[in-house]
Amino acid sequence: MIKLQKIEVTEIESLQKLLCNFIALTSYRIGIYVRGSEEYLNDLLLLEISQKMFYTFRSKVEKGCNKNTRNITLSVSEAVILFKCCTDSMNNFTPYETYIQEKYKNELHKQLVNIN
Repeated sequence: MIKLQKIEVTEIESLQKLLCNFIALTSYRIGIYVRGSEEYLNDLLLLEISQKMFYTFRSKVEKGCNKNTRNITLSVSEAVILFKCCTDSMNNFTPYETYIQEKYKNELHKQLVNIN
C-alpha cells in the first residue's frame, strides 16, 4: 500500500483534474484500438481503476471534516496510475497544478521504488 498523508483538499482537487484528463485520454484511445487487442484490454483496466480513484478522491474532498488535510491510501496499481497521470505533460495546467503534479510524481516515485 502507498500512503499519501496530510494532503490538502486543493491538492486532491488538482490530482482529480489530472485523473480526469487521464480518463479522457484513455477513453479516446479505447475507441481507436481493435476490440480484444492487448492495448484495448490494458486501457480498459486503466480506465476502470482511474475512474474508481476519481470518485474516491471526490469523496475525500466532499467529506464533511473540519480539517483541511486528508490521508489517502492507494493500492500499488492505483499508485502506478496516479504516477502515470503525474508524468503526463499537459499544457492546460496552472502553475499551481503543475507544482502539485511534480510534487506527487516525486512522492509516488519514491514510494513505488521502495516497495518491500
